[in-house]
Amino acid sequence: MGGGDFSFFFLRARSIRDHRYKLGYTLENGSFILDKDEFSGEKNCLCTCYQEYELIEYLKKYLNLYDFEVISSENINMKNQVCIKDSDIIIYGKIC
Repeated sequence: MGGGDFSFFFLRARSIRDHRYKLGYTLENGSFILDKDEFSGEKNCLCTCYQEYELIEYLKKYLNLYDFEVISSENINMKNQVCIKDSDIIIYGKIC
């Protein structure tokens, strides 16, 4: 891989270490509706969290991701005097 025809790729997704992970009604595909999230401002939103290896395999399989870097981002935010743990997987690379 790595010929002349490619596009740059960037993605930021939630990891399973995020406080929102499984904080609600679970759907068949592993996603969930955040019906129990009173603090992040995302109540009733659709959420999917990934393990790093799982997300990378999806991107390789469906978008031909290559020549990529992975960054883990862990942050604590305050919302209404409650600590909210944000955990993201950041991937940038090339797809063809």
